[in-house]
Parts: sequence; C-alpha cells; structure tokens
Amino acid sequence: MEISIKEDVFSAIFSPRSIAVIGASANGENIGANYFRALVRAGFMGNLYPVSQGGGHLLGYQVYRDLRALPEGPDYCIVAVPASSVPDVIDSCVERKVKVVQIYTAGFAEMGTDGAHLQSEVVRRAREGDVRIIGPNCMGICSPGARIPFGTMDKIAETGPVAFLSQSGGLTGDMVLLGLERGIRFSKIVSFGNGCDLDIHQFLDFLSGDNETGIIGAYVEDVRDGGRLMQQLRDLRGRKPVVLCKGGMTEPGTRATMSHTGSLTLSPQRWSGALTQAGAISVDSLEALADMVLIFQQLPYHYGRRVALVSGLSGGGGGIGVIASDTCSRAGLVVPRFSSETQDKLQRLLPQVGVIVQNPLDLGGKSSNAELLESCLHICAGEPQVDILMVDLHVGKLADVAGEQQVRNISLLLTKVAQSLSKPMIVVAKPGLAPHLCLEIQQYLAQNGLAVFPSIGQAARALALLNVWKELSLP
Repeated sequence: MEISIKEDVFSAIFSPRSIAVIGASANGENIGANYFRALVRAGFMGNLYPVSQGGGHLLGYQVYRDLRALPEGPDYCIVAVPASSVPDVIDSCVERKVKVVQIYTAGFAEMGTDGAHLQSEVVRRAREGDVRIIGPNCMGICSPGARIPFGTMDKIAETGPVAFLSQSGGLTGDMVLLGLERGIRFSKIVSFGNGCDLDIHQFLDFLSGDNETGIIGAYVEDVRDGGRLMQQLRDLRGRKPVVLCKGGMTEPGTRATMSHTGSLTLSPQRWSGALTQAGAISVDSLEALADMVLIFQQLPYHYGRRVALVSGLSGGGGGIGVIASDTCSRAGLVVPRFSSETQDKLQRLLPQVGVIVQNPLDLGGKSSNAELLESCLHICAGEPQVDILMVDLHVGKLADVAGEQQVRNISLLLTKVAQSLSKPMIVVAKPGLAPHLCLEIQQYLAQNGLAVFPSIGQAARALALLNVWKELSLP
C-alpha cells in the first residue's frame, strides 16, 4: 500500500541541504568514496558527510564512524554498504530523521526470494520511521541546479527543461553522456532501480507540477500499475511531452528484465497501444529517446511535416538527397517539389553545373561562399510549401575538402542564419573521419539553439514523432 508523500521529500531529493554518503571510506577506494568525491568535485553547496566505520579523513572531510555521530540529521543519504547491513543503516536513518535514502547496493528483489524478503524488511523499517527510499540497486539522482552529479561521474549535466527517469543506472549514465554530447539540458534525473518505495509513479506525479521540467523521458522495464501510469500520461497530454522507452519487449528481453530488477512486464501489445491512446511517444532505443527529448527541447512550438532538404555543402549531394528524400518519406514526412518561383531564385544564384534546385537542393560544393549559402537558406525558408529546413552537414568530408576552419565558419553561419529564418532549421552532422571536430561542431550548434542529429534517419524520425505528438495533443 502506498503512503502519502510529504511536501519536503522531493526538496530533500533534488535540493538537499545536506548529504551523507554511508560507506565512503577514508582510503578513497570504494564506491561510497567515489560518490563523495563526485559531489565535492561538482561543487555541491550543502553540507557533506562521509560515513564509514574506519573513520579518518577523506578529501579533507572528517569521516564519521556512524550516522548518529553527525552534527545534524542529513536530508539525503546515499547508502553503499553490503545488502545485509542496509536494515541497520535504515534504523540509524530513522533515528536521525533522514528524509530520503538512496540505496546503491544490489542484492535485493532482483536476486530472488531471499533478496525479496530483505527488500521487504528494509521497506517496512523505512516506512515505520517515515523515511522514503530510492532503489535499491540504483545509481540515484542528478540535480544540475543543486550541483549534484549523477552517481560517480566527474561531469555534471547541463541545466534545462528535460527530466529523465530510469530503472537502469547504466542507461541513465549513458543518457547523461548523450546529453553532454548533444546539448540536452536536464532539470532532474533519477535512476530508481528496483523502485521498492519511490518509483516512476511518484516521480511522474512530482514532475507533472514541476515548473523546471517541460519534457519527460523515461526508461522502464516493468510497470506495477499500468492503469495508473496511463492515467498519469493522459493528465500530462498536451502539457508536457512524455517519451518512453520500454525494455523487455521481446522474450529474451523479458528474461533479462526479470534478472535485472526482479520485476514482471507488460505485454508489448498492451504497451504500444496504451501509450498512443494516452498521448505519449514510444521509442525502442536510448538514442531515439535522446533524439526526441532534444527536438522537443529545441523546437517546442514547431508543427509541420514538409521538409526542405539542403545537401551538397561539400559536393556530391545528389545521391545523398535521393536517399534523404526516401528516408524522410518513409518516416512520414513530405519533401515537396519547390515552386517554379523558388527554383528560379535558386538558379539565378547558383551555377548550372553540379547543382539541383528542385528539393532536395544540391549545392554542388558551393557552400564556401557564405553569402551564397545564406541566400539559398533564406530562399528555401521562403518556399510556401515548406515547414522546416534540414541541412546535411558532412563534417568529415567538408573538412577534407575545405579544411577544419571552413567547417567552423559554416557552423557559425548556420547559427546566425537560423536566428533570422522565417522557419526552423535542423542540422544533420555526420563525422566521417573527423569525430572530434564533429563533436565540437555539434556542441556549438546545440549551444546556439539548433537541433543536431547524427543521421538523416534519426532526424526524420524525430521530426515525424514530434508532429505525431502535436496531433495527439489536439483537443
């Protein structure tokens, strides 16, 4: 039976005044010490307390031998001790009136009957003492605004409108890295593992009313109350987009899910149909989830399926344009033929040889002329039959043809033009043999408000699903 959540619980999770890491040894060689080190490096502004039976000092902080010896009862505790010791730790948390305990430790319900009994005992003690639990078997939270990194990661996520919930700690870490790579900015991140107390339902309820969160992504392997989840999604419909990736949708995946979190799953048929009816977006990979939250973040108000494709910045864009057209069409987008007026304008600017002006637009390698490229983009945006521009930027090929600085110059131009276009623009940045330069360009474009994708297929699918969500949200 679920118990009500006090108002200060989520403040203790995402904006704690103090954090204790239980199991952070002075020698700095265990997971608890790594958690503590990450908090110090991230610049957490509250009080930090390492706790370990050996005592001593860690990074200049006194290591307390017991939670009861702390000068205050911390808001939030991270527990990284053996599973058999966790019940006693919960008792000490109850004594110190800790609000929330995140249990990193595995060895509970995911391990079978004995682990399930131990997990039930932990929940019983916590609930009797008015302590809430995240986990067990989880990496916990990331709260960029409070300078709390995810787990033991050295880098902290950028602050922004995207919240991410996940049963998997590993996938959550991957999502943080994807965010840093692709410019996704986060309000809150939670890895809740077994979800023995606080799980996706409680966090969705909170995020529904959280002013810092405008987009919600989630990875789940089981849903204990499918009816409640669908009602939560219906309540969010049209207000905050929700993108869900579900593990365990195949027979091997279901087996892996049961061994990962000790949970049963919904059938694939029930899942996909129910999500559509509830107005949420279903994806089948973490990369697709990242694509969707990124496009919602960068293009929150866009609606329209008609695409102008701009290729050939480094030459040889004809075949690329053909494949891009097929890819967009298969995704549910439209690549309309430019009007004769638009084609005439482009033809007057561009030479006859090596250029195609019908849509896709093949620039034939003429992008080195910044003024010419800017004019072409404005003409494409002015086409009445177009809703959005998609620019194919092959970073590796362009760097080989024109040099790295020219790639940077074009990126600078794209950010400048995007701010003055009458319609939105997205960029496909492919690395080729220049992955480090591509990452630099991708991050620069993202920081300047452009949605950037690693492939035309990913861009087309994200844009199509963005329109699906807009249509599902119509009254």
